[in-house]
Amino acid sequence: MLQGNKDNHINKEGRGIALPMFFCLYIAQSIPSSFFATALQVMMREAHYSLATIVVYTSAMECVRKGREGTDFTIQTVLTHLSGIIMAAVSGSMADHFGYHGLFLTECLIAVMSLLYIMTVFRKKNAA
Repeated sequence: MLQGNKDNHINKEGRGIALPMFFCLYIAQSIPSSFFATALQVMMREAHYSLATIVVYTSAMECVRKGREGTDFTIQTVLTHLSGIIMAAVSGSMADHFGYHGLFLTECLIAVMSLLYIMTVFRKKNAA
């Protein structure tokens, strides 16, 4: 059986990614369009992606079987990247069929359903 973090939460370092992400979004919206602005936005996006990848890989290493760490980690990271490729194709097809407003609405509904699922399944037992 896979052993995970017993508290079922992202550690303090994982939560620290949100502030740089919002800072990058703020900077990306406030700089006038130019080659420098585009290059800066791409660098900030890649830096944020790198930080998010570290959180995913750290979380993956917390859920491995003893003696099979390499295999479990490889399977988890391959599934992460494969699901990203599949979701890119699916979202492109949805945007083509429903338009970007329909795609955005679908993504919002999935996000709300995910949030509700997390809030109900991972609720603390002693919370009233």
